[in-house]
Amino acid sequence: MQDSAVAHYRSFLATAECTAAAHDEAAAALGKLDALADDLPALAAVAGGFNKSAAALLAKKARNKQLQGAQAAWRHHSWVQIPASGL
Repeated sequence: MQDSAVAHYRSFLATAECTAAAHDEAAAALGKLDALADDLPALAAVAGGFNKSAAALLAKKARNKQLQGAQAAWRHHSWVQIPASGL
């Protein structure tokens, strides 16, 4: 048994070092995930504001398109003849 322990001592140390490195990396990843979770409410608020702004812009674009269509129809169907000379 002692011969086996001595023979595999370097492997045991390498395994311990790898385990410690994996533990440190996992702890760092968890720390980053915690920081991300802390930032999510602020990100959600910004995304909500962006969504509202985008919806307002789409509504404005739709109104502009409707107005352009009405103006084109008005020009095309001129119901009242306006004299070329001024009044």
